[in-house]
Amino acid sequence: MVVVVVVVGVVVVVVVVVVVLAVVVVVVVVVAVVVVGVVVVVVGKLWLQGWQRIG
Repeated sequence: MVVVVVVVGVVVVVVVVVVVLAVVVVVVVVVAVVVVGVVVVVVGKLWLQGWQRIG
């Protein structure tokens, strides 16, 4: 019984760690996408303004 409890405990810990890591990865990816999107929009606006000034 002790072995079963230990194995179950280890499995639970591993699952929790994997889930936490997955959540962290998802959050990082979402933040990265948002940051890249904002940068692209800002650079795009500046680029368009630059072209308008040149034109």
